Amino acid sequence: MIKKSFVAIITISLFVVLISSAMQVEVADANPIPWCFNPQMTVTIQSPENGTTNSLSVQVSFTSQGDQQFSVSDDLTKEWVRSFFYVLDGQDMRTMGARFADTKTTTVSEQGSKFRYIFTGQAYLTDLTDGSHTLTVYYGAVNKISYVGTSQESIWYNSAWQANSNFYVDNKLFTSPTNTPTPILSPADIQTQNPTPKPSINPIDKPTPTPIPTLTPIGKVEKDTGTVPASEIAIAVIAFLGICLAVAIVSQRKNVLKR
Repeated sequence: MIKKSFVAIITISLFVVLISSAMQVEVADANPIPWCFNPQMTVTIQSPENGTTNSLSVQVSFTSQGDQQFSVSDDLTKEWVRSFFYVLDGQDMRTMGARFADTKTTTVSEQGSKFRYIFTGQAYLTDLTDGSHTLTVYYGAVNKISYVGTSQESIWYNSAWQANSNFYVDNKLFTSPTNTPTPILSPADIQTQNPTPKPSINPIDKPTPTPIPTLTPIGKVEKDTGTVPASEIAIAVIAFLGICLAVAIVSQRKNVLKR
């Protein structure tokens, strides 16, 4: 009797487990995004920042934190691929979301944190007109990866897991000046533009002839200018005194001889 009761309990338990598993599969298929136990996620747009003016191409980057219920699908062949998406200027988030292709997942190791994962991703906007634009980044699950960008696309999302940024595009303010390439000059062109100066050839300087001084011939008497030089007067006086002295000596000798 006891054995029959035990078998019955085991059978009923297995039946309940099977039913619960089937219900969970159906619920998971009907709700491809986290829905129970109050899932927590935050999304932050890092670029373009709200209120900024940008030029093309505009880099879109985000960071997000989510609890253990969130994930980004690695297998893109399955149905309901979980990922991050973005839309511009009020596009329909369910049917027009563009997917971030290379979203990275980092596990949070901090104890006590309510978030289990950090998600980051980026994309580039290259076809925007000048003016104001609105960007929305959000988490969701698309029915099939090949449906993204087509009329069959269907994305499940929760409006609490999104972020918005209003930014401007003005390509005129950020137009870079055209850089004119520097032509490559050949040696001949360089010689033409910057000829080597030729040294000026001056005739051999002839030495300036040294003027020959005029020599007064010896014995030549200069012309009388009417004034007797002092040297000549001195000579004449000395000569006169010499004559007088000679006469005196001769006279004295004569007197001596007479005696």
